[in-house]
Amino acid sequence: MALTGTVDRTKLQMGPANVYFDSVHLGYLSDALEVEIATTASGLTGAQAGTADLDKIVTGGKVSVKVPLKELSLTKMATGLLNSGLVSGISGSRLDFKNKVGLSARDQAKELRIVSLVGGVETTDTTKIYVIPYASPSDSAVKIPFSPTAQRIVEIMFDAWPSDATGRWMYLGDKNPYATTGTDVQYPTGPFGTAAADT
Repeated sequence: MALTGTVDRTKLQMGPANVYFDSVHLGYLSDALEVEIATTASGLTGAQAGTADLDKIVTGGKVSVKVPLKELSLTKMATGLLNSGLVSGISGSRLDFKNKVGLSARDQAKELRIVSLVGGVETTDTTKIYVIPYASPSDSAVKIPFSPTAQRIVEIMFDAWPSDATGRWMYLGDKNPYATTGTDVQYPTGPFGTAAADT
């Protein structure tokens, strides 16, 4: 039986990706690299309908990224630990773990980029490149396992922060998909209203 509707086998996806944080390549990873996009909503009810939700109102959400490091250098581990600091000197480097009371996680935000690999090389297809302009290490616990039989993997988490200019956490595709006519910029409209130019 033939499929009905529009199908496109070139849009099927699979495969690993490289991750960059502040332009630093985070190296070899396990296959558990994962982007989570969560939405929170509160239900609206009416007594006559009991406890069933009659509608839901979006109240927030978040975008987070789990990066499972297999390449365990001090530099790469430091990228995902808020309560850490890399000290470098003439004789070597040291990763310190300290209680950074009062530290703003948002102030530590830098660009995080996930670039899919296609045929063993990084894609240039922007629909397969996940860009988080403002990401910082999460306050979640980072566990360092010690097993005699399994390769050590350290999972670090990053939280996305909304852009002050656009409110955007993350994007796929062209950064500025705006058509121009002379000097007039034609901003597209979408489910979020008229788009603003990114900086």
